[in-house]
Amino acid sequence: MKILITSFLFASIIFLIIDVLWLSYSVKVFYRPQLGTLLLDKPILWAAILFYLIYMFGLMIIIIQPALEKESIFHAFWTGIIFGVVAYGTYNFTNMATVKNWSPYVVFVDTVWGGLLSGSSAALGIFISKNQGICESMKYNTQTQHGIKNLAQKFIHGLCKRHLYFITSPIRVLPDFFIIGVVRSGTTSLYHYLGQHPSIKNAAYDELGYFDDNYHLGENWYRSLFPTKNTKKKIQEKHRKFLTFDDTPFYIYNPIVIKRIKNDFPNSKIIACLRNPIDRAYSNYNLLINPKHTFEETIQLEMNEIENLNLELKDNSYLVDNFYEKILARGFYAKQLQLWYDVFPKENILVISSEELASNTDNVLTEIFDFLNISQVKIKDLTKQNVRKFPSMNPETRKTLIEYFRPYNETLFDLINRDLNWN
Repeated sequence: MKILITSFLFASIIFLIIDVLWLSYSVKVFYRPQLGTLLLDKPILWAAILFYLIYMFGLMIIIIQPALEKESIFHAFWTGIIFGVVAYGTYNFTNMATVKNWSPYVVFVDTVWGGLLSGSSAALGIFISKNQGICESMKYNTQTQHGIKNLAQKFIHGLCKRHLYFITSPIRVLPDFFIIGVVRSGTTSLYHYLGQHPSIKNAAYDELGYFDDNYHLGENWYRSLFPTKNTKKKIQEKHRKFLTFDDTPFYIYNPIVIKRIKNDFPNSKIIACLRNPIDRAYSNYNLLINPKHTFEETIQLEMNEIENLNLELKDNSYLVDNFYEKILARGFYAKQLQLWYDVFPKENILVISSEELASNTDNVLTEIFDFLNISQVKIKDLTKQNVRKFPSMNPETRKTLIEYFRPYNETLFDLINRDLNWN
């Protein structure tokens, strides 16, 4: 019921905004020249409101609800078009039959408009309602230019391309490796850099979130986001090797994701991009929308909560999201990586640091190319992506966090046989 209501509300808002914009433009340039004095100088407001209420109620019952039951946005789109054509067409042809000088051009334009508007509004309403989770992976960067661009890409692909999977999936490939990152560690920059390698072709966008939020959509949907087999063939002919990848930072801490990737891609290579947990926590905090507490208050509250959650996490994997909603808990990298080492050979996992990626980009990329067994090339555009600057952290707070994370970092360094020099 909740998703039905939210879909209805989103669809109604979209329908109203688009229709008002359309009418504000088209009345002067199209409808009035065609219909002349048949149009009122000003619309009767209560009648217009009543139309929108009745029409959207019909859209909800006849279009949105069945589409939700079928779990198909495409169904909402094409049935919404039919609904709009029938409703607007009935109105227009009735007027053409009974009203003097009702223009056939108005019949055509208005009927087509009604179909497209109805179908698009219903589909968009369902898409936004069902995919509010796409913002989950972006909850810390929605205010950035990249965040907006990324969201737009996901929106377009979610609305248009995912519903073509039944056509395109047989001719598409699946990923060869995964970037599991951590949030705010430079995975977006890495996605940008790797896509410039002649043997690597990016997926439709980063942060696909298939193995956690979108696994229910199935492999065909997942395939629809990757390059075609023909693209792979062409790249292999020219550069011998071809690779594509899934870059989703949230994968790193979810045990269900690990099991799914192991089951579906047992020999995959994994790149884990880590960042000093202190800086990552501070970055996460500063990108929260309207935080209730100061950073110092937030970390103190979390320190008090984490111990109990830590105990529960051992036996209740469903608590993983709740646990790692804590910006401090996200920095317990050893705990997260150990889950991957338990199911994947160590030689299949490459750990890099965000700090090294930023300061010695070429060296890190060389290491990655060796790991992926592809040719060494010079990446031309090393522009850092999704960069934000924040006020300096209180030195005393940093000291507190250095001591707090020290045992977790030492465990991590032992696990990966490498000291990342985090202070």
